[in-house]
Amino acid sequence: MSCLGKTYSFFVHDYVSNSTNNISDSFPFRYFTIQLGRMWDEMQNRLTKKFDKVSHPLQLDLYGHCSDEMKLKLQAAREVAESGALGSSYMDIDQFDSTVPKKQLTGIYNLVAVVTHKGPTANLGHYVAWVKQANETWIQFSDDMTSTHEDSEILELSGGADDQHVAYIYLYKAQLI
Repeated sequence: MSCLGKTYSFFVHDYVSNSTNNISDSFPFRYFTIQLGRMWDEMQNRLTKKFDKVSHPLQLDLYGHCSDEMKLKLQAAREVAESGALGSSYMDIDQFDSTVPKKQLTGIYNLVAVVTHKGPTANLGHYVAWVKQANETWIQFSDDMTSTHEDSEILELSGGADDQHVAYIYLYKAQLI
């Protein structure tokens, strides 16, 4: 089994400075999307579905990929987040309000949505969206049907067989304070 912790390091590559091997000042960003290459076989150069089991965390911490300068910018906000004073504010709806001070990014990202594919091939199957709600439950959107789920069920969307949901897009949202 692979771990998304190793996989996401590859995806941060576009934000890494060649000279320091750290995330540049364009980071941090409000949303972090990871798309796994599950529908294309580069070795055979053809459309195919990969069922490899890839675990994914409910929370990503990109702090370790930051430059020293960026770490200093994130440090105060991280201390508040790590103290537990943050609560669930990372689920706040994005709205512009000039009367509210700008929230600070922490470098910590929480999983808020997953897109899965269930089926035997890349051409045959069904796509499903899983979205985290403010009350911490997950809603599965499958055509016109919805159902509620818990974190533990979302962690099982890691693939492994054609009769299982195979996650291939993850959307993480920044924790803000």
